Amino acid sequence: MRATPCNYPHKPMPDRRAELHLHRVLTERQYRALIQGLIPRSQQDKWFAFEDDGWFAMHRSWTGHCIYRVRLEEEGDGWRVAEAWVNRDPDQYASDDDPIDAGMLGRLLDMIIEHNST
Repeated sequence: MRATPCNYPHKPMPDRRAELHLHRVLTERQYRALIQGLIPRSQQDKWFAFEDDGWFAMHRSWTGHCIYRVRLEEEGDGWRVAEAWVNRDPDQYASDDDPIDAGMLGRLLDMIIEHNST
């Protein structure tokens, strides 16, 4: 079963989080799909996503650890990534490499955008 905010425990983003620089622009449809957690089926057993008080959060589906938080802001006819953070807590997540983390978050967002473009 795919995890959702109501049926899976969530661990908050730790104080040791780090900001990532990520440039993505989404259409209104892609933005709505993103905040509703409409991720590609191939990723549903690995990740789940949901809107969290104005932020878009992505968690590892098997641990519930908050890995990414993204804040989107309206721009023209679409939405752009205003802020992106990655979990830097070594007790929850092992990476400490910004390019790897930004690349992974970028690919996840690209998959969601592409999946919800048609």
